[in-house]
Amino acid sequence: MALHLTVSDLNIHLTRKERMLLRLLADNPGRCFSRKQLLTSIWGYSEDARSRTVDVHIRRLRKKLEAAVRREPDAAYHQCV
Repeated sequence: MALHLTVSDLNIHLTRKERMLLRLLADNPGRCFSRKQLLTSIWGYSEDARSRTVDVHIRRLRKKLEAAVRREPDAAYHQCV
């Protein structure tokens, strides 16, 4: 299931994993998560998993949110990761 997030008048399409990642980060402001923690909690990977999927999803999520901020510079935005 995808989510459409609206910032000002810009409609941002988020994938299910991007939504889960954003929710986890938004629900835990100021908290840092290791790649391993994110792989376990979002993707359900085992503790010993090694993957760059977190990096890819973070990069895509940042790109989408930064596009909204460029369009509406006064929108609240905090770099979480």
